[in-house]
Amino acid sequence: PAAIREGRWLGETAVLDAQGRELPVSQLIMVHRGEDGEVDYVWTILRDISERKAVEAALELERTQLAQAQAVAHVGSWTLFPAEQRLIWSDENFRVLGFEPRSVEPTLEAFLAVVHPEDLPAVLARLDRDTQSKVSLVSRFEHRIVTPAGVRHVEQRASIEVDAEGRVVRMVGTTMDVTERVLAEQALSEAKDMLEQGEAVSRMGSFAFDADTRELKWSRQAFATIGLPWSPKPPSIDAYCACIHPDDAPQVRFSIGLLMAGADVPEVRFRTHPDRGPMRWLRRLFQRIDRSAEGKGPRYVGTLLDITDAVEAEERLRAVNQELEQRVAERTAQLRQANQELEAFSYTVSHDLKAPLRGIDGYSQLLAEEYGPKLDEEGRQFVQRVRHGVQLMGDLINDLLEYSRMERRGMARDPVALLPLLQQVLDGYEADIRRQGAQVLVDLPPLTLALDREGMAVVLRNLVGNALKFSRDACPPQITIGGETREGRFRLWVRDNGVGFDMKYHDRVFAIFQRLHRSEEFAGTGVGLALVAKAVQRMGGRVWAESAPGAGATFYLEFSA
Repeated sequence: PAAIREGRWLGETAVLDAQGRELPVSQLIMVHRGEDGEVDYVWTILRDISERKAVEAALELERTQLAQAQAVAHVGSWTLFPAEQRLIWSDENFRVLGFEPRSVEPTLEAFLAVVHPEDLPAVLARLDRDTQSKVSLVSRFEHRIVTPAGVRHVEQRASIEVDAEGRVVRMVGTTMDVTERVLAEQALSEAKDMLEQGEAVSRMGSFAFDADTRELKWSRQAFATIGLPWSPKPPSIDAYCACIHPDDAPQVRFSIGLLMAGADVPEVRFRTHPDRGPMRWLRRLFQRIDRSAEGKGPRYVGTLLDITDAVEAEERLRAVNQELEQRVAERTAQLRQANQELEAFSYTVSHDLKAPLRGIDGYSQLLAEEYGPKLDEEGRQFVQRVRHGVQLMGDLINDLLEYSRMERRGMARDPVALLPLLQQVLDGYEADIRRQGAQVLVDLPPLTLALDREGMAVVLRNLVGNALKFSRDACPPQITIGGETREGRFRLWVRDNGVGFDMKYHDRVFAIFQRLHRSEEFAGTGVGLALVAKAVQRMGGRVWAESAPGAGATFYLEFSA
């Protein structure tokens, strides 16, 4: 209809060839009219355009693939014609710069509007230099842009084409978002700076060695630790060993040989060369990383640490230990001598002192028996006081010997059943308990502890005897002996209703020769509770007391259950 109406029509259509396949063609239709204006005939020309269509389809496919590739890589492309001030952007170039595709005109002004203000002078200077280029070249530079998503880093690459007269005809380039790479590089740089600072603070350098490529890397601190100025290239083995004490260099060279052979490398301690300043101690350590599964030789990472302070501390500690050992030996000898003197003293007390004391006791008894009637009352009192003093002196000597033996004797760790042992102690005091009319209550659970039997017997005898002595004036005297296990500890107590004592004198109670009452009131030598404290201490326990004047006293013992 269009051809009849207009007289001609040119367009594209499709026809079927002899095989029935659709064939794209270009068709020209001409209409011839007679003098009356009516159509006499129509003629047409057909031209096969299948090759052109194939080329157009391939070109469109390439354009689609290019656009997809740019979108995936976040890389835009552009073309600038400086003479015409004309700029063409791909859709992805819009997106990289923070625009929606075709939302603005692709001009230099639109591009410069998104350049970061701090980078704008450098971008303008680079653009001016590139557009004034006299030769064809490839240009590359990075800068920041400001987008709705924030500040981004981009890389511009451009191929500059120059004509025969040295004028820039066209610039074809790409815009790539490299923000992630730049941030990663910044993080890596910060991490490297932190590592170098950490190595400097700790005075520890680091190495890396590849047994296949023979590539060796040193950190800056490795140079400083060994005493060499920094260099991009690690020193030779000879230069390295020249920094090491001559006596230590052979072992270092041997370990380097193991490294080159791909073997395990042991830790090496060595000194720096005395000619290179104050001598320092260094420790070199390598870790071998096996890569045989990858078909490669091993890789090594190592450290070089300044251990001068540690070595000097070890030397000081060794000297202190030697001095301490010498002091211990001296004190041991002194203690051995003191024990010998104490044994000699004990022998003297038990024999030399007791012998004249027995003589005084015997003669005073004869004096009382045979000459008592011839003496007046005052004389008989003098003899009685002498005999009382002799008896007190004997008791004191016996208590001192008992305390001395407790100090020197070895303490056994045998299973001791407490209840039977306590009963034996009470049996020994049966006469005193009856004479005083004392009431004794035992509330002790059947328990066996690892103690020294003789030492525990001494403790119980003194505590029970002490309770009977100081509660004799009570009506009636009451003694309670109990015990309990709590949190892995066994606690035993002996409680009486006697005279008690003021707690401000608590520590004096367990001191030797310390008495809180006059001997006229309560007989004794002041050794019994000191003997209790010493025995409990030797058996690994603790003892304490709670009391008040006139309210009795409670003595506690505590041992591991």
